Amino acid sequence: SQGIDYGRRNFEAQVAAMEQTFTQAFFAHRRDFGHPSEQPVFIVGMPRSGTTLVEQIIAAHPLAFGAGELRKVPDLVGEKTRAARDDGEAKAFPYWMPDKDAGEIREMAEAYLAHIHEYNNDALRITDKMPHNFLHLGFIALMFPNAKIIHMNRDPRDTALSNYQQNFRAKHGMLGYSIDLE
Repeated sequence: SQGIDYGRRNFEAQVAAMEQTFTQAFFAHRRDFGHPSEQPVFIVGMPRSGTTLVEQIIAAHPLAFGAGELRKVPDLVGEKTRAARDDGEAKAFPYWMPDKDAGEIREMAEAYLAHIHEYNNDALRITDKMPHNFLHLGFIALMFPNAKIIHMNRDPRDTALSNYQQNFRAKHGMLGYSIDLE
């Protein structure tokens, strides 16, 4: 399994790139992009912030289904990033986002829906609690402008300590920030 490659400067640059890309003007220009489905519910936040508990609460409802931590959003981002590089463009996410047209975004949204329907096709709401989808919220909002996004926020000290004490290296191939107290 692949871990989250973490370097503070690189991460800060990635966040700045997302802030520059996913502006109000970006979304206003693309208001007709994406899929109108309200079925997906994205639960995001740092690992150990309560995403599992919230998913379990939602999934207890008879009209909801908890699909767990799905890799489909990061896989779609990775696929499009590789395609941009294969086309001779050195564009990392989110730099390729402005180049996507409504058809491409809709196609990715439909691929995501097909994926969650493999888990359950009948539920009114299907949760995806991949914590690190917080890195892809602009992409998610473009694909599913009507989807609900639940951001879990726990006291940063508790989250940091809980991540530090968790052996993510063994479980997930390492989440670099989780073993660095700085």
